[in-house]
Amino acid sequence: MIYYFGFFLVLGILQIVKIFRIPNKIKNIVIMVLAGLITILFQGFRAPTVGIDLTAYLPAYEKFKSFSILDALKGKTLYGFEWGYAVYNVILGKLGCSEQLFLIITSAVINIPVLYTIYKCEKDMPLMVYFLYLTTGIFAFNFSGLRQSIAISITFLSFLCVKNKHIIRFLISVFIAFLFHKTAIIFIVAYPAYNIYINKKLYIMLLLIMTLFVLTFNKQIVELAYLLMKGSKPEIRNTNAYGFFIGLLAVWLFVILTYKRMNLKEKDELFRLSKLLAIAILIQALAPVHNHISRLGYYYIIYLIFIAVPYLKCFKDRPLRITMIIILICVMLLYFYYSNSGNVLRLFPYKFFWD
Repeated sequence: MIYYFGFFLVLGILQIVKIFRIPNKIKNIVIMVLAGLITILFQGFRAPTVGIDLTAYLPAYEKFKSFSILDALKGKTLYGFEWGYAVYNVILGKLGCSEQLFLIITSAVINIPVLYTIYKCEKDMPLMVYFLYLTTGIFAFNFSGLRQSIAISITFLSFLCVKNKHIIRFLISVFIAFLFHKTAIIFIVAYPAYNIYINKKLYIMLLLIMTLFVLTFNKQIVELAYLLMKGSKPEIRNTNAYGFFIGLLAVWLFVILTYKRMNLKEKDELFRLSKLLAIAILIQALAPVHNHISRLGYYYIIYLIFIAVPYLKCFKDRPLRITMIIILICVMLLYFYYSNSGNVLRLFPYKFFWD
């Protein structure tokens, strides 16, 4: 765990850029570029033992090297990997990329869209938002679930299309993400959810009814979804994954009860983001009966990172704001530690590839 906390510390030091008397836009660019470079190298220089799914992805990459690009374009693949991911592997293989370079490039493909989207959406505290992204669980997942991580980063980039109401670009982005992982299709709901107005009382009532329905019939919903998508029955397990569901619901309730205290622009944005969070809650309500459902929620859980900063800005007293930032950082570091302490994704021990 010490390597990860060292990584967070190095990123925190980047905040020193803020003391220089240069335009805020330039500061943000420098901070995000350096943060991206550090992240890409930290993930890309890891040993192949860091990330449980690399035991499948790296051997598959070596096998893809024997494919021709024409084979990949015709739909030839391995292990049921999606067409886009197969083409991606074949192209890197034909370029002569080693396994380590493959990991470095994949880390860049995952992280650059995230960094760019944060830079475009948050002008005042982009590094804080990026830190929240790194500690909410998706960053840890990036070490293992390469296909879905690429898909999530593409859909996250498409959030700019959602905000600017560019529906054609949005649909193209989701389709590209779908080519890397079929689950990306679930993000198609984000566009209407974010942009269509709904009465607050009706919205709250609908979410409560739908949440109760999903919790009651989560087993049947998961079985039907698997039957439609895979033609088989899933392995239903009692995972007792209620903790994160309750946490998401608590954050949603907090936003709904407090967002009107913000200025007009932030008030509207928080309400829209709460609707994406509501979708994450409905997805998480299925998690108690299947281990992999929580991964579907990542497409929407990621927008939690934009919720905290408007509240931090509310503290006009600088010492108080700094105190609240420190508290939030400590809470998120504790969450990162405890959520990964089981080592399910095999993040530990972290090793560089030369160790």
